Amino acid sequence: MTKPKRKGRDVLILLTDTGASTRDFLSGFSRFSRFRHDWHMRLRRVDNMDASEFNFLASQGGYDGIITNEDVFLAHPEISENPGTAVVVFGTYSEVKTPAPIVFVQNDNDTIGRFAAQYFMQLGRFRSFGFVPTHNRRAWSDVRAAAFRSELTANSCDCRIFDESGGLSLEDWLVELPKPAAVMSACDRVAVEVAASCASAKLNVPSQVSLLGVDNDSLLCEFDSPALSSIFPRHDTTGVLAAKALNRLFHGWRPESPQRILCDEMEIVERESTASPSPATHLIQSALEFIRQNVRRNITAGEVVRHLKVSPSLANLRFREFHGKTIGETIQEERLNEACRTLSMTSLPVRKVAKLCGFPNASHFGALFRRRFGTSPGQWRQS
Repeated sequence: MTKPKRKGRDVLILLTDTGASTRDFLSGFSRFSRFRHDWHMRLRRVDNMDASEFNFLASQGGYDGIITNEDVFLAHPEISENPGTAVVVFGTYSEVKTPAPIVFVQNDNDTIGRFAAQYFMQLGRFRSFGFVPTHNRRAWSDVRAAAFRSELTANSCDCRIFDESGGLSLEDWLVELPKPAAVMSACDRVAVEVAASCASAKLNVPSQVSLLGVDNDSLLCEFDSPALSSIFPRHDTTGVLAAKALNRLFHGWRPESPQRILCDEMEIVERESTASPSPATHLIQSALEFIRQNVRRNITAGEVVRHLKVSPSLANLRFREFHGKTIGETIQEERLNEACRTLSMTSLPVRKVAKLCGFPNASHFGALFRRRFGTSPGQWRQS
């Protein structure tokens, strides 16, 4: 039995969660709707309803409008089958065919990804960039990842996207990123997991890994240690846009196909996890640049220390703390990397490659190469 009709508009709000982004959305929605005194609103959580109650509310309850999120809509597309009900969905846009006018209102996820990349590039020079998506690879997460990578690639920066099916754990993947690294997480919940993995791997945030989330969920961001920086998409503005779209539908707007409205308002809320790199990080970066520029010379750790203009004990301490290797080990690693590049790009004899890359002789080079890569330089080139 359909409930008695009251004067004005009856609006049903169906949700699956009441997290920070949803609460902000509802705040914006109510900011507009409270001035519409003829709107009667009812808020229900779907996970607290059985199927019969849901079906009655969504299709027979006599509501003029339904506000819901993408999870509810994708699981229950039948809510759009009543042509007398206007439906506004907040979340990722979906292609649907329905007699009812559907409007999707969402954050501009492409802009969020690019905004994060630009923010990291402004912070300073990082050796690597990474993105950690949601576990179930949500569409909005993939859009943010693609935009983040695209913006970095356009600025000649490499970006690695974590793939939990790729064989590496999140902890091992973070360890492999060249440091200092800048990592964007799909949302704050994921950022908390990344921070925990950094702690488990004994990676310092922010000196080794600069970490950024999305949503500015203060309960998550401010109670983590260190406190997490986050992009704050204006979910409240998205709520206002949803209310305005619903109001237009009430007053005769009938789009012929599903409409998408994007909200690109956002800001960065900076906390400890993206604090400016310490002087020690700049010291390491200066040393690495000097080593790479002089890798073909038989440079020594002493030369690197003199270039840095600090004491040998301080230089070695900072290298162990922030780079995980001694200066001598770093020089040897860079020489071997240069040897690999030379072997792959030229047909020079191995002895000449050894001399070009600063090794005292071919036998010493061969022994180090085999220890590092498990094969001889000649066999590595052939493979």
